[in-house]
Amino acid sequence: MRTFSLHFYLKPQKARKDGTVPIYARIILDKKRVEIATKRHILPAEWDKKREAPTGRKAADRELASFLEAFRTKAFHHYQQLNYKDDSFTIHELKGAILGIRPSNSKTFMEVFRYHNDRMRELVGKDYAKGTLTRFETAQKHLQAFLAHQYQIEDIFLDKLNLGFINDYDHYLRSVRGIGNNTTVKYIACTKKIVLLAIENGWLEKDPFTGYKGRLRTVDRGFLEPEELEAIRSKHFHTPRLSVVRDIFLFACYTGLAYSDVSKLKEDDLVLAVDGQRWIHLNRTKTDTKSYIPLLPQAQELIEKYRNHPESQIKGTIFPIRTNQKMNAYLKEIADLCGITKRLTFHIARHTFATTVTLSNGVPIESVSAMLGHKDIKTTQHYAKIVQRKVGDDMKALQEKLSGKKDKDPKIRKIS
Repeated sequence: MRTFSLHFYLKPQKARKDGTVPIYARIILDKKRVEIATKRHILPAEWDKKREAPTGRKAADRELASFLEAFRTKAFHHYQQLNYKDDSFTIHELKGAILGIRPSNSKTFMEVFRYHNDRMRELVGKDYAKGTLTRFETAQKHLQAFLAHQYQIEDIFLDKLNLGFINDYDHYLRSVRGIGNNTTVKYIACTKKIVLLAIENGWLEKDPFTGYKGRLRTVDRGFLEPEELEAIRSKHFHTPRLSVVRDIFLFACYTGLAYSDVSKLKEDDLVLAVDGQRWIHLNRTKTDTKSYIPLLPQAQELIEKYRNHPESQIKGTIFPIRTNQKMNAYLKEIADLCGITKRLTFHIARHTFATTVTLSNGVPIESVSAMLGHKDIKTTQHYAKIVQRKVGDDMKALQEKLSGKKDKDPKIRKIS
């Protein structure tokens, strides 16, 4: 175990003409010592040698005392950082860290994270969606909190990262933060991108993620059954705001567009295709992939309904859409009024389009994948599994129903 201490003392031999003398910090590491000038001065009569602090109580004395305490805290912080990074560091490396001097090629994890997010922030709306930046900013906050919780430090040098660190971070997200598996894996993926950025720039040699096993688990995406969709469609709302939100939600159910895409949909995104039908042509906000969606009559009717809406005309969009947060809050009201017990969010509309509207009605999965703008058809295949399972459940219910009838009706016999 290494020993570390810091003491403040005066150097009378370097007194200035006004009688004040400089305050120095003596760093002792394993019986070796170095001196650091604090660049602060004080009259010897106003210095408490035992307390290593000014004796006065004036504003200037309080400010000096606060400065020295902050200096001590910073020195101890750097000692902890270096000790965790490499417990063989020298006292001169510690001094350099306290003075802000370090090797030109050394980088810290949070430094590279900030560098990445700052550059991403400049490209929001061009190469990245706002939601992507938000996810990386949240991942940065989680990592910062993890460093403080696990190691009582604010940052860590890149070359200290290893598989144990990654696994500890994974465990922290799941246990301390209570984050589910898939969200944890996504935050870890953000962190890995930062690591790869550091490797690409020559700031890190070895990938600490080698051997890390984090896998997304298949989850059932909520969607509306045909009768639930019809309940929302046919419901009469006395409140105009709920009617508007309902209509925009239905439009997403009939087109598969996510909130970010519906909110920016403009007249220019509607084109007349070679088949004489109107289509939506746009780049998905989330993935920047192209989506080509033929407009169903239900979707076309909703477009015409809001074509001259004042808010739409002011914004230059097809629909007078609210923020995603407000839309989801209003959808909760709509679900309650329609007797739907599912947690209704705007994104359920996209899942409903994939399952109830298209796949369940025989639309080929390749076509559904293209309309959803999926880069990989494997993403769409999950919806197909949901539909298959629904068919299986329905058939199972039918079997149970027939089995029950067999006991009551002798005319029904088992089919061999």
